[in-house]
Amino acid sequence: KISEAWPRAVREVLGPDVSPENLLETSVVADGTDVSHAEKHEVQNQALAELVIKGGLVGSSPSRAASEAVVVEFGSGKGGLASAVLGLCPGVRCVLVEREPRRHKFENRQDKREEMVLRLRLDISD
Repeated sequence: KISEAWPRAVREVLGPDVSPENLLETSVVADGTDVSHAEKHEVQNQALAELVIKGGLVGSSPSRAASEAVVVEFGSGKGGLASAVLGLCPGVRCVLVEREPRRHKFENRQDKREEMVLRLRLDISD
């Protein structure tokens, strides 16, 4: 059932020009055994951020200018996805939602302090 739903979901969300098969190849680290957990997340976040930009969800057209876009990351942890999006499209506003506090949050890094990032600590099941 997933093999039938995956292509349909990709085309519905990302458009008919995106190949579900190519998306899988882009999103997967080739040799997972030699890559650390953090590096896998970094590769995944970078691939997702590129899809956000290529898909026109933020910063790719006047109607979706970076200064007007808001990226909401649920279950954000340390904020890796928001960091990747900001790396490709500076000026995007990010709202990070996490139920537990995290150390080493990306928005505390010196080079990210100018960005508009809001971290909310809450449980979305409430």
